[in-house]
Amino acid sequence: MDKEVTVLIPSFNSGIYLREALESVFKQTYPNWKIILVDDASTDDSLSHAADLLEDQRITLIQNKKNAGQSMSQNIGLEKINTEFFLQLDADDWLPENTLEVLMDAARNLPEEVALIVGDVIEVTEIRNRKTYRYVSNEWDNIKQDKYDLLLSNYIPWPKFYRTALIKKMGGWATNDPFNGRHAEDLRMFLRLIGEYRFYYIPQTILNYRIHATNSTHQKDVYKEAVEWIVRDALHRWGNEYEAVFKTIRGGWRVVKKLKRIE
Repeated sequence: MDKEVTVLIPSFNSGIYLREALESVFKQTYPNWKIILVDDASTDDSLSHAADLLEDQRITLIQNKKNAGQSMSQNIGLEKINTEFFLQLDADDWLPENTLEVLMDAARNLPEEVALIVGDVIEVTEIRNRKTYRYVSNEWDNIKQDKYDLLLSNYIPWPKFYRTALIKKMGGWATNDPFNGRHAEDLRMFLRLIGEYRFYYIPQTILNYRIHATNSTHQKDVYKEAVEWIVRDALHRWGNEYEAVFKTIRGGWRVVKKLKRIE
């Protein structure tokens, strides 16, 4: 039998999107999966939208009594994961039908130093009742993975398929930042990982990423602050050889423009 794999879904006020995320796991061609769903004290009716699916014994539902934020919710779920690999899926995104099969096929042949597997995505932007689609490639060299080159590229990993033991070894998602791990937690995890481990890129579409009015990344001001803090934290951990110079690009995103060597 194929190895079991976990899909970790943190959810806060995901509305009808949660059902689509769950259904995309149910439709996977890879059959041996289970879901850990962490509801972060949602105040909407997202759970009721998926009530029938939640009766499935393959789903473990954890309901936070108080809103804890993305990182803490993922850490709560991480404690329950006992499979070798897990996929972190946001509750407003969904998977192509072969995602888990592609990821698990790749994972079988990778060395233990690979902590993360990523791939390509379809960005689905929803404005009112209209959807637009954009293919986004996360292509990166699987051999040359210099952490400073990655930082300068402003690389964001999509999706996030992790080796469980290494994420647990790192203590899960860090929350000791000014935002308690609520913003850009995926970037911080990535910059922590590439300091010690490797990642592996698959040239296939393995995630549908939804952009809509209530995405947390629309909080541009706080998100920009979080990105700057996370980058500076990484450079500090890597030995304080460089300082980052930032710029704001189209859409209001904050990115690294260049690195200046510290004299």
